[in-house]
Amino acid sequence: MTAWPTTGQDAMAILGQLFPSMRNVPGVSPWNVTALIDWLNSGAATGGSRQAAMFLLHVWNGDTDWRKEGLKVKPGFGRFNLSRAMAVWDDDHRKAFLAWAEEPFFP
Repeated sequence: MTAWPTTGQDAMAILGQLFPSMRNVPGVSPWNVTALIDWLNSGAATGGSRQAAMFLLHVWNGDTDWRKEGLKVKPGFGRFNLSRAMAVWDDDHRKAFLAWAEEPFFP
């Protein structure tokens, strides 16, 4: 990717679609944090998709403890953890992460 869209919500939607497990997930495109948290709370996420969603929330606002925003997870799981993600992501998910890492943005 040569450049991300200039608006944060558009950039997040594009980034989210790079992760195979995030395609068609509510809240990804169009970007909507509340809908994404609701999806995470629904129990529909797998290990890889949960980590992808947590990464997206981290990019959106890395300082937020998403449990305080309604995310229902065990203590210690309210923020993105790169080691945990790399342990469960397949190559396509890692490529999506690397697309962001090569040209990071912070909405």
